[in-house]
Amino acid sequence: MFRDESIVPVRGQIAWLIPQPDVGYGVFYRNLSVLGRRDGIVVQPVGENDYFGFNDDNETPDYAAARQAVEDAAKLFSRA
Repeated sequence: MFRDESIVPVRGQIAWLIPQPDVGYGVFYRNLSVLGRRDGIVVQPVGENDYFGFNDDNETPDYAAARQAVEDAAKLFSRA
């Protein structure tokens, strides 16, 4: 970004689900983040520590990781 060498890339994979007006909360459970927003539900694997994705500049979507995150969220919410 503007050739600023102090910026370090951090890769993350986010899956967006359709908005659901009744989902106005977020859940963090076992390295998975699920956050209800006005424009959709964000499902994101966040890794085991703060270095997850650190210094990874790969911008290729990882559909398998996104699908797994959504499946993990579905399992979590099916328990409720």
